[in-house]
Amino acid sequence: MSERPDAHDDLGVSMRIIDRLVPLTALTAGSLLVLSGCFANPLEQLIGGGAEDAVERIIEEQTGTDIDLDTGGGADIPDGWPDLPLPAGDLVAAYAVDGTFSLVYAVEGEAAAESLIGALEGQGFESISSGDVGDLKTVLLQTSEWTVNVGWGLEDGDAVSLSYTAFPTE
Repeated sequence: MSERPDAHDDLGVSMRIIDRLVPLTALTAGSLLVLSGCFANPLEQLIGGGAEDAVERIIEEQTGTDIDLDTGGGADIPDGWPDLPLPAGDLVAAYAVDGTFSLVYAVEGEAAAESLIGALEGQGFESISSGDVGDLKTVLLQTSEWTVNVGWGLEDGDAVSLSYTAFPTE
């Protein structure tokens, strides 16, 4: 049986990247659904009640990793964020887990995502994968130093949810 770190799928995307991206994508997708207005925002209610530390503790206990979670009006770019461009929009959630960063924005339309991708390509990032599933779109970009995933969709009026995840390329 071969070791997964050196295995590649048909798209040439490292299985290590996929292993790291899947749990983060699930957490980000959950954030997008909650923040999109499709459901009542229980996270906002919890944090409004001062329970952000409790949410972090629960996630840390379940995943075994250190997490820094900021949501709502107090969301800030996590400490250690790499020198990468940021989209135009309102930062509504941010978290950092073991050197991996994820930001969730409310942006005005798809143009904000396309502009961010253009800025990343201007910094030397190469698109290695993309997907389009109805209202959800995603682009995975990479340099020798960083891998980023930009996902957007789930419109709520004129606002579009945009997730932006960055982690070191291994």
